[in-house]
Amino acid sequence: MPRLTRFDKAVILLVVLVAVAITTKFAYFTLTGVYVYEFSTTQAAKQFVELKDRGFPVEVEVEGVATRTREPITLRGLVTLARGGTLVFITKDGWRVSAGGRYAIIENIAAEKVVLRPLNMYTTILVYEEYQLDDVSDLVNIVAQIEERIKPEYAYVDGGVALIGTGEIEASFYQSFLNATTNGIQATWGVWPDPGRGKGVYLSLENAPCKAVLNLERLLPPNDGAVFSDVRITLVTPTPVRREFLPEPRPALVNTIKPGEER
Repeated sequence: MPRLTRFDKAVILLVVLVAVAITTKFAYFTLTGVYVYEFSTTQAAKQFVELKDRGFPVEVEVEGVATRTREPITLRGLVTLARGGTLVFITKDGWRVSAGGRYAIIENIAAEKVVLRPLNMYTTILVYEEYQLDDVSDLVNIVAQIEERIKPEYAYVDGGVALIGTGEIEASFYQSFLNATTNGIQATWGVWPDPGRGKGVYLSLENAPCKAVLNLERLLPPNDGAVFSDVRITLVTPTPVRREFLPEPRPALVNTIKPGEER
């Protein structure tokens, strides 16, 4: 049997070290359920989608730098959305944050390290149909009662509301004011599809934290012509949400997903 050269020994040692590293990393993921990515939000986004499809709400911790100030920052929150290499998450104190790769510019954070943690919690989706909510205060009251009665770990709102009868000059003021002061809420001026309702400011809510929604009533002008469309409130809680604890009006649909249950 030929003797091994130094090169052969070095190659064998390298293969062993790589195998040990891969095994250790796999064991770490398996035992802790934690996924760690350095400088790769794209891979983290793919892993989030996989975990979400399996019914797991996913918490993230992002280390990096703030894109505006270039100062080091670490934030933790619930991932709500993945777009390409961008992760969107909400923090427990009610902020909507976006994280991109190490060279990110338009996101809030340029991530250097991303840690994903699947949560052993239930995801409950409440759907309120248009006819049930016809004023901004209705939505604010529902969100406030959910926060008080259920006290979810995380909660966010999707959907839209059109403010009817607002003048165009006044609308431009509210449009710029809202976009500058709230997170997860985008205001645009337009014509409501229903011809009988006319023009107004259309608000789209995308993963808007409860904090932003609770501020709506304070930020918006009084208007009894608002109409909501397919508002979805997503709650993440340690236990299933009991329907009798939900405030009136009752949602049209309550869908609870167990952790690990395929969506």
